Amino acid sequence: MTQQTQGETLFRGIAGTGATSYAYGPWLHAPADAAVFGVQINNLTAELTLKWSVETKNVTDTDAAATALMTDQSETSTGVKYSLNGGSSPVALSGCKELYRYRFATPGVATTTEWVNFRDLSPSWQRNGAR
Repeated sequence: MTQQTQGETLFRGIAGTGATSYAYGPWLHAPADAAVFGVQINNLTAELTLKWSVETKNVTDTDAAATALMTDQSETSTGVKYSLNGGSSPVALSGCKELYRYRFATPGVATTTEWVNFRDLSPSWQRNGAR
């Protein structure tokens, strides 16, 4: 995945059923322990669901040791979606370690006729005293 101004496009068929079946963003430094995460869905075809979540780990951990900060959110409409309460509430998630990354899935039979265009948004960080 790349960080593009116009958004990232994924086609249906990224299962999201195990560590090797997601599309991942890069590991980024987490300046605090709590944040509101979000994605902006610019366009998606009618039959597609974008599943997304945020993972975290310490610098010395392997990728396999990463833990999810939230359960996968399932999005089927355009707009800005937040990291909690089904994507409709901007409530901060706590427990972020030194690094974080977004992960995405587009479950279903692989096809190039079903797609989503979206941007993962920069988190709104909130210090909670642990760092």
